[in-house]
Amino acid sequence: MEKWRGAVLVLGTVIVICLAGAPNAAAADGAGKSPALKMAAARSAALTKARGYNQRSGLISQVSFEGCHRTSSQKIHCTFHGSGRTNMVSNSCEIRVVVSGEGSHAQAKLRATCRSERLLLLTFARAIPVIQKAGEELASRGVAIAFADRINDLEIEAIVEWDPAKKVKEKCEARFVAQLNSTDEVLLDHGPAQCSSLPGPVQPEGPVTYP
Repeated sequence: MEKWRGAVLVLGTVIVICLAGAPNAAAADGAGKSPALKMAAARSAALTKARGYNQRSGLISQVSFEGCHRTSSQKIHCTFHGSGRTNMVSNSCEIRVVVSGEGSHAQAKLRATCRSERLLLLTFARAIPVIQKAGEELASRGVAIAFADRINDLEIEAIVEWDPAKKVKEKCEARFVAQLNSTDEVLLDHGPAQCSSLPGPVQPEGPVTYP
């Protein structure tokens, strides 16, 4: 009976010791873990990285922030959208910044996927030679561009003038419209030729004197 009590006493002592030691082991494990990367620090590092890319890139002119999400304790992904445009090309970039670190210490790496789309724009350099050639075919002689203006991005109008092959003094003109279609071809339309007599020279009322 005394031995049994002793065994219980010893067993109870062992259990107490184990239970007392468990919190100390958990505390030791917690002390060994690295601090999580702060979201504010990750966002700041990602913004700096994206702005730097925007300044160096020749494709885009502005960057918009879309958001950040945590993928692990020490890693956060942030996304941005970049855009830029010229007279001929529209550019867009999907930008991802991967930020890693601990606490407020962050390092950022950027990866961008960009694409460009050619914009349809009829230029005067393309439209005027086409109009000039069509005007010469209509007049059967050389013509001059008297007026040219843009209607919209895809259309340009021009007035061509020429002197008809007659002894009577006349001036003829016609209005042409050049249009760029969806397949990047220049189409041309024109109105009827209109001719009018030129006024005769104005007779001076008196002799012309020079100082």
